Amino acid sequence: MATNAATTTPIAIPYPDAEGLHLRFGIGACRFAIAPGAGEGWLAGSYQDPSQALPLHIERQGGAVAITQGQQIEQFPRLLGNPARFDLRIGTARPCAFSLETGASEVRCELGGVPLVALALRQGAGKAALDFAAPNPAPLELLEIGAGAAAVELYGLANANAREIRVGGGAAAFLLDFGGALARDTVVHFNGGMADITIRVPATTAARIVTEAVLGSVEVGDGFTRQGGAFCTPAALAGHSPCLAIHANAALGAIHLRIGEG
Repeated sequence: MATNAATTTPIAIPYPDAEGLHLRFGIGACRFAIAPGAGEGWLAGSYQDPSQALPLHIERQGGAVAITQGQQIEQFPRLLGNPARFDLRIGTARPCAFSLETGASEVRCELGGVPLVALALRQGAGKAALDFAAPNPAPLELLEIGAGAAAVELYGLANANAREIRVGGGAAAFLLDFGGALARDTVVHFNGGMADITIRVPATTAARIVTEAVLGSVEVGDGFTRQGGAFCTPAALAGHSPCLAIHANAALGAIHLRIGEG
């Protein structure tokens, strides 16, 4: 797609001379894409705002960078059919925390190989896809996902190298795919009201899944065995480790358990 220099803002943020790096995004309706970068900088890419209604703001303080969108109300009529776009690359040289809070947006995060120590995604509406195609080289303490009326797909979660994963939402649809190589024991909590959630785990990954659906439903695919109140993968029955301990609660929604590829 051709770009207009008048509405495109280049982004080039070097690593700061500080510890505790944290990259924060607080944005509204837009299309957002981020993937691992090959350069030495922390963040690079561009921001396109064809409507000129959502100017970019970047704030730096110590090891933290906050990126937000302003509002030019007089330009709002031009937003229709002209969504803002982020096309970004994140560095892999130093560990950092990453936070993204969006409104009604289309989000694509490819974070395989990025050394993340914390990750938070909050999606108001729209759809989001997050993929760990390669292992996270840093220990990630908490991966937290929240969604309203959104469709959220999370791939390669075993590669996230997370100690704890928390996912929750209202009338949302979730796919939690635990493909990849599980490096350590991981605790997963899912709490959804009217949400529909599919949990997919390879047969070769040890996982014990406890489900609660008071007024909802639980559908269990082939390959799981009920043991001690949990649905277990073949690797869990064989006593393999590390292990996924998953607790899924969908009071009014539906829970689907599937055996998938590694």
